[in-house]
Formats: sequence, C-alpha cells, structure tokens
Amino acid sequence: MVNNTCVGNGYFGIELERLGVTETNYNILKNNTLNSNGYDGIYLEESSGNTINNNTCNSNNRNGIAIWASSYISINNVLDNNICLDSENGIYISKAENSIISNNDCFSNYENGIYLEDATHSTIEQNVISNNYRGILSDSSENNTIRDNILWSNILFGISQEFSSNNTMYHNNFIDNTIQAYDDGMNIWNMSYPTGGNYWSDFNEPDEGAYDDYLGVYQNVIGGDGIVDNGTIGGGGQNPYIIDGDSQDNYPLINPFGNFTVLYEGWNLVSIPFVQTETELMTVLISISGSYDAVQWYNASDPSDQWKHYNSAKPAHLNDLNDIDHTMGFMIHITEPGGVIFDFPGSPLTQNQTIALYPGWNMVGYPSQKSLNRSNGLNNITFGIEVDAIWFFDADLQQWYEMGENDYFEPGRGYWIHATTQCEWEVPL
Repeated sequence: MVNNTCVGNGYFGIELERLGVTETNYNILKNNTLNSNGYDGIYLEESSGNTINNNTCNSNNRNGIAIWASSYISINNVLDNNICLDSENGIYISKAENSIISNNDCFSNYENGIYLEDATHSTIEQNVISNNYRGILSDSSENNTIRDNILWSNILFGISQEFSSNNTMYHNNFIDNTIQAYDDGMNIWNMSYPTGGNYWSDFNEPDEGAYDDYLGVYQNVIGGDGIVDNGTIGGGGQNPYIIDGDSQDNYPLINPFGNFTVLYEGWNLVSIPFVQTETELMTVLISISGSYDAVQWYNASDPSDQWKHYNSAKPAHLNDLNDIDHTMGFMIHITEPGGVIFDFPGSPLTQNQTIALYPGWNMVGYPSQKSLNRSNGLNNITFGIEVDAIWFFDADLQQWYEMGENDYFEPGRGYWIHATTQCEWEVPL
C-alpha cells in the first residue's frame, strides 16, 4: 500500500486484520498520508513481518500507528521514518515481539510518543520524541532495547518504565523533560565501560556535579572520556545519575550522544563542532530548512561592515551572510514552535583548529568535541592577558551569561570573546 491519502475516515486510515485463519503478513505500507481518522491512522491486528515506512500520521483520535494482538503475537514488524503527531499515541505496540521502531518523529501526542504494552525483544532506536505527555511508556514489557533516541521536552516523563523489567537503555538523550525518567521495575540504564549510559540535560554542568577530568573503568586516570567522573575521586564528579532508589545510570554522558544540538524557538547562539566540506549557508542548515528566518554573524576582521546578515524575507542580493563554517559562532532565529533538532553537518575534527581573534569583541565557534573548563579550553591563550571576557547565551532561558573560571566550553555553543590584542586561539581537539 503505497502513496495513499486516507483522511477523515470513521475508524481507520488503513486497517489490516486477521480474518479467521487468514493472515495479513509481510505487507509494505509506504509514503501514505493518514490524517484525522476516528481511531488510528494505520491499524495492524495480529499481523507480522510488515514494513511501515515514510508515512505521515497526523491528528488521528487514537493512535498514529497501532500494532495490536489478542490471540496471536505479532512479530518482526519494522516501523521506520514515520511522522506521528497530535494523536493519543504516536506509535502503539501491544503484544508484539522483535519489533524495530527506528528513525521516527513522534511529537505533540497528548499521551505517549511511543507506547509499548506487553512488548518483548524489540528495539527502539534513533527516534526523535518530543513535546508529548510521556516520551516512551513501557508498560508490562521486558527484554527491549531503547537506545540512541532524543527525548526532549516531554511534559511528564522522558521514559517511563511501569511494571516492566530487563529493558536496557543507553545512549539516549534526555533533554528538558519535566521528569527525565521513571522506573518502578528492575531495568538497566547503561552499558559497561566504555560504551556508557545516557545523556541527562540536568546533569551536564559542574554545578550539578558533572565533571569529566578522568577516564577509565574506575574513572581514576587523568583525561576526559565523555563520561561523568565517579564521585569517589577527590574533586571529581558525582556519578551515577540517580533515577530512583534502585535505578541509576552508572556511566552518564557529559555531552549529548550523536551529532546534533537543540535549537529553541527564538534566538540561539551556536556553532558547529565539525568541519564543513560545503559552507553555503542553506546547505549547512539543510536539516532545519523552513524552521528559521534569520541568521547573523559579527565579523571582527571587517571593521567597515562587521555585522553580516541573512534574512529569508529579503531578496538574495541584499543578504551578505552566505557561508558558515566551524570557526564561526552565529545567531540564528528559530520560528518552529517548541524548537528543532539541528543535525550537525560535516566531518569529525582530526586536529586542533585555529581561530583568529581581533582586538575587541569576536563572535566565534568552539570546534571541539570535548567540554573543557575555561583555562583548558583557551589552551594557548590566557584569560586576563589576551582575553578578558567570554559570554554565552542560554537559548532555553533566553539569558546571557558571563563565563567564569569554573564554567565549561560546550560543543555546539557559540561565544562572544573579548580580546585585548590580536592573537590566534588554538582550540584543543
């Protein structure tokens, strides 16, 4: 079933259901639009081996996509690259085994982004799940793997494990959920070292006890490894991340897992910690095309015309900001309600990058994959000599902050740096 539009039906947009002994297995449901149906956009009952790919399910009364069983367990269904929003549940899986739920966008659903009920041995990976009541609800489910997801700004929980056990969660990004996670069972919230656990946005700053000055299984060797230091080291961090009395992430990550950052509605000051092979502005920002209307950069090397602008409402010949690279910090105005995920373009850094600083203010990037304190991040230049002020912008709070000696440079942030003299900043890899 390909390229259908099913809108406003009383029950289902597309329904596949076992009739007696007749099975409805091994179907491909692709590129369909299923909006405003009375029950579900796509409904599969006791149906196995199906591929559900690239569908848009919007404003269905019950579920965007539902796989349900009563007498027979559904197995080996693949749900990939679907958009499920503004329904009771984005994706609902019940009494199913070996499902793969990957690369879906589930947002603004008024119960759950993804709801697993009596589901086993399934994989939920690389989904973006945001602005739902709950991000992922696992109800009476076990032996599932939940990894590499972005769980962002969900109203109650990022992930809720209820009456569920032996589920494994790692390399998920828990960002600004009201309660990041809930677990009333016995589940696993990290892999062993060095794979590690999850990123928690409320546990990524020194004032939250999150430091990364040591590495190793016991976090007792000098040098960062992307994992919050163990609290047993004098002056180190306070891992693990506590979920409740018997649930914890033993190797929480200091930075988000994956090549992205969250951009909030309104102005953001950001940079790209990867090297661009193509620097044309619209190419660099292709992952958020249509979600911004203005970009600006302060070019300290051009005293006659320092501010460079791009505005989508202006004719192309009136815009003078045409390129963005990894050395630049830039302001970008996001118009998407609730914000967007910006996937960083480019290739990983392989060596220290050099940024020219000019006397006065400089709007610069931070081309590094490591969080480093002010002294280590400045590396070859000294605060109070070549540089006397650094500022950054918290877009979530729409608040400016001056960087103190105990604050950390963060990948993906842009910075205002005030230089007292012309110099070159060698940003450590």
